[in-house]
Amino acid sequence: MSVISIYQEPKDLFLKLAREGRRAWTSDSKVDTADHLFNYCITAHSLRDWCIKHLSIPEKEFHEVCNTYERLKWCRDIANSSKHFGLMADKKSTVSKVSDIKDELVTITPDGQSSSTTHSRDSFIIEKSNGESELLMMFLFYSFSNWEEIFDKYQIPRYPDSLKTEMFIEFT
Repeated sequence: MSVISIYQEPKDLFLKLAREGRRAWTSDSKVDTADHLFNYCITAHSLRDWCIKHLSIPEKEFHEVCNTYERLKWCRDIANSSKHFGLMADKKSTVSKVSDIKDELVTITPDGQSSSTTHSRDSFIIEKSNGESELLMMFLFYSFSNWEEIFDKYQIPRYPDSLKTEMFIEFT
């Protein structure tokens, strides 16, 4: 389905989404994190078209299903607003902006206790048009989980046929 031979079916883009999410979360640079977040949102939104073609179902029907998931609408709006330098005046975005923040991460010990060790890192917060906001990690977690649910609902395979050791290590 793609001129890039590694992308042939929806599960290939689903796995790319996982890699982009991991890179967005683990990046040490604000610019790299922004790049990976943008790529994550574009991949998440593009995945709709891959599933439509794979399932051979009406486009409108599948988009309506995806739009029942709030964070997939955020992915759509972030991808489209960035791609088109802002949304058209007649379209209302669910996301008002994505702002950079400093996350303060606290180390949790194996017994579930928090330690005094903290780590500060650059991150982002997704700000919704209604004034609410969500941290990058939660956005990545919930939007990816939304895609897992859709793949399962439509019985779309989402893992490689044969899981190679190096792939397993990459996702853990």
